[in-house]
Amino acid sequence: MPCEQERRNVENLLQNPPRPLEQCLGAEGYDFTNPDAPGNSHIRALCDAEQRAYYADLAAAQRALRECLTQTRLVTAEGYVDFLRVSEVGDVYGGGDPDRGGTNPIGANVVFRLRDTKFFDFSIAPKRAFGFELKDDSNRPAREGMLALLREAIAQNLKVKVDADELINPPNDNLIAVRIALVIEARSDLTFPADAGPGLARG
Repeated sequence: MPCEQERRNVENLLQNPPRPLEQCLGAEGYDFTNPDAPGNSHIRALCDAEQRAYYADLAAAQRALRECLTQTRLVTAEGYVDFLRVSEVGDVYGGGDPDRGGTNPIGANVVFRLRDTKFFDFSIAPKRAFGFELKDDSNRPAREGMLALLREAIAQNLKVKVDADELINPPNDNLIAVRIALVIEARSDLTFPADAGPGLARG
């Protein structure tokens, strides 16, 4: 199981919570009949510190687990586009229970898959999805260019080369595309529209 140590750290903390405040106070000799009794303030500070330390450790362990699960690496793939989906901004692709065939969700309103896929320097299963968000931000021009290249690849039956961020730990079937290029081989039947743009787009 990925991130096993980080999962174990969180589980151990959840299974061993701190003493309830009243239990801690009683065990340390807090005088409930006289809140102003000597030593009460010290005991209260001691029990409060125990609670704070536990929840700080739990938050740190949960943060380490999240960071482990969301680590990515850059991979490069090449193939022919055989699926292209464009949907509303804010859409999510993937999800579900990994034990029942679910995949990792990605925020992407442009999603595509490749056939005859070749991954460089990395052994990987076919039929994985790539996606990116096409929304109104500073990356929109580049991502519009990426979408235009995908459409051109389909129209001309061209191979595309994709750089994408992949989760290191599974489920990691869906990747975030960051660069797309057309792989243009020597062919006489190719025609490109005047506004097709360059052969490389980066989001």
